[in-house]
Amino acid sequence: MNVVYAHTRRDLPPESWEPLSGHLESTATRSSEFAAAFAPHAARLVGLWHDLGKFQPAFQRYLRGGPGVPDGCKYD
Repeated sequence: MNVVYAHTRRDLPPESWEPLSGHLESTATRSSEFAAAFAPHAARLVGLWHDLGKFQPAFQRYLRGGPGVPDGCKYD
């Protein structure tokens, strides 16, 4: 199974890139903690959903610099 990434760096190998699942979970935890006094559950959901578009195959190709990526696109 292919790993889905949240962030990449051209100067580092894919093994060191940030997996999307961990990124979403970390953001959800931080969001929930930040909003603990007023809406921790809602903030957790927002954290989990904030980058769902990165699951799209086209975005993953963009991160990897694959075919179909427009010239001049920078890596995330």
